[in-house]
Amino acid sequence: QALTWGSGGSGQLGHFSTANEYFPRKVEHLKDERIVSIACGFRHTIFVTDKHEAYSCGEGSDGQLGHGSYSSLLFPHLIQSLKGVT
Repeated sequence: QALTWGSGGSGQLGHFSTANEYFPRKVEHLKDERIVSIACGFRHTIFVTDKHEAYSCGEGSDGQLGHGSYSSLLFPHLIQSLKGVT
């Protein structure tokens, strides 16, 4: 699981919203995953699991989420192009 809080204006907290969070809150979409690493950008977040899968959410206007598009995402999506990469 992962907990996030702070500025959520671009969906980077992964809570299906753009609301700010003032206290740590569980990222429900990742509740069954064992998160081993988290990287935070200016308005996006990458979560890495113990299965070497990477999920991203937040601002995607420059393609920084890794999904081959410029779409922003309000909750973590699996980065398909990294599947199997260790």
